[in-house]
Amino acid sequence: MKKKIYLVALFSITTVLTSCGGEDIAGTENTDESAVEVSTSSEVGGAATSEAEASFTMAEVQVHNSESSCYSTIGGKVYDLTSYIPNHPGGVRDIMKVCGRDGESIFNDQHEGAPDPAAALEKLYIGTLQQ
Repeated sequence: MKKKIYLVALFSITTVLTSCGGEDIAGTENTDESAVEVSTSSEVGGAATSEAEASFTMAEVQVHNSESSCYSTIGGKVYDLTSYIPNHPGGVRDIMKVCGRDGESIFNDQHEGAPDPAAALEKLYIGTLQQ
């Protein structure tokens, strides 16, 4: 019984890893069928990103305008600020001003090119804004 469960689990993992046209999750061709390599893609903002960069319309960003889901755009980039809201040094009220909208002028006016806010922001990057 244990061998059957193990084989089913191994088959399931192998199927998931190779379900993208013979590529493993790292995006490389898997030519050795006996080897199962597990790797992760880069993580940004707590969420894994793929090699194909995510792209958002402004309409998609505008939907994320609450404390439970807060996206903002700055310089043509889209950021998921949701996880940072409770940690924002200026408080929840200030960061909520940019949820669901272009926050570039507010961010730049408030932080004036300071390196710490910019570094924190980069960790929350999730994709680009479609023009």
